Order: sequence, then structure tokens, then C-alpha cells
Amino acid sequence: YFKVPEEYSGNVKHIKQKIQTEMTELEKNAKK
Repeated sequence: YFKVPEEYSGNVKHIKQKIQTEMTELEKNAKK
């Protein structure tokens, strides 16, 4: 077990949010 640096965990959160947004966009485009 190691402690994750604060800025790193923030980065991961940001990346996950970005992926989520991109997936939503892809779904919207696929429905057209």
C-alpha cells in the first residue's frame, strides 16, 4: 500500500471525467 499524491488522484479523476464525456459524445453520435 502506498499513498497516492493529491495531484495524481485529481489527475485520475479528471481523466475519468474526460473519458466519460467522450463516451457520452460517442453515444449521442451513434444514435443519429
